[in-house]
Amino acid sequence: MPTQDYLDKELALERKPAELFKIWNNAEDTYYYYTSADVTITYDGNDYLPASIESGRIKKDNTLQVTNLEIKIGYTYQTLVDYLSQVPSELIWVEVMRVHREQSPIETYTKFIGQVQKVSYKGVQAIVTVVGFEYFLKMKIPKFRYQKACNHDLFDENCGLNAADYKVTAVLSDVSSDGLELTSSTLDSSSSYGDGYFTHGWVEFGNYKATIRDHVGAVIYLKHAIPYLAASDTVYVYPGCDGAIDTCLDKFDNLPFFFGFPYIQDENPATWS
Repeated sequence: MPTQDYLDKELALERKPAELFKIWNNAEDTYYYYTSADVTITYDGNDYLPASIESGRIKKDNTLQVTNLEIKIGYTYQTLVDYLSQVPSELIWVEVMRVHREQSPIETYTKFIGQVQKVSYKGVQAIVTVVGFEYFLKMKIPKFRYQKACNHDLFDENCGLNAADYKVTAVLSDVSSDGLELTSSTLDSSSSYGDGYFTHGWVEFGNYKATIRDHVGAVIYLKHAIPYLAASDTVYVYPGCDGAIDTCLDKFDNLPFFFGFPYIQDENPATWS
């Protein structure tokens, strides 16, 4: 029989709020659920698995606006750390909730919601810095620019093209030791695609994405490596667009959706002498 002292400690542990961490990316429909508790907690139909994870104090500036929150994760959770550490094509969001697990039904208090800004390492821990919505409210971003290049992003709702129509399935024959060079005969410029066809595009492998910085022959060069990728793996590859009007016409036959000003002058006449 457990002693009363042991039972009292267990009861105290249950009364201490645990934290739930929901990490997701809407564009990729990828979700991770973890808790700081020592047992699985089921909330809203999702199982939050126990992990070596905890959040710090919410930091605020001198106007009492939220600036960021640091989350510490044990490096043994390699898959999660690798996912957070990659340079994402879309935003990765984190919601931190507090719960008392002896409640029935469980009710949560949302402590923080924000976007992953960076990941650093200290010893055996990964420190994830998350910024709040205030970060976006302070950003000055023009909706459109008077520029030669198209203002739309390839495959967004204004571009009018569907990414699925351009997806290329490729089996890799080689992956460089640093993971930045991928080779596949499917991508060979001598067959269906010219050099540079996939430049500025991206590669998908499972829940991971990586931007393509260059494409020559059968090799694509990535801006950052994809974890666990190896020769004989199958990836999905998408072409890129440099925003030029000739690319829109010749590569994608999508000129009616082009939104740039290709014939503006290269030099400012107000500065001529």
